Amino acid sequence: MHMGQKLTHALLEDYGDRKKPGNLSVVTDVLRGIITPVPRDVEHIVFVARYLKVTKEQFKDQPALAARIVPTNIQIENGTVVGVVTGICGMELGLGVRHTPDDLQKAHNLVMQFIASGEFPANLRLNKVIPL
Repeated sequence: MHMGQKLTHALLEDYGDRKKPGNLSVVTDVLRGIITPVPRDVEHIVFVARYLKVTKEQFKDQPALAARIVPTNIQIENGTVVGVVTGICGMELGLGVRHTPDDLQKAHNLVMQFIASGEFPANLRLNKVIPL
């Protein structure tokens, strides 16, 4: 994880409440160790295509391009992180993107560091890596 990457109130204000209140979606570039929030009004497939600098059509034709870009959803309730789920979003369900077990675990660990170094306490009711 790059220096300075952490879960902050400002980040949640700018990117939180994605699809439901308190939800923050991020993707982790496992090769670069970079965690990037997904804008609340952009689907993962579109966002990751832009991140990879390919068209949506190229991404759909070559979903393996995103094999090292792993999604995580972080759920925050009453100022506390209560859920972290890594490995599943529209890329996996809609395009068939697959990640290695090692990449899934590495991404999850990076996100846990992102949370631990941030401004929100964690009391996890859900802490899961979902391999497909």
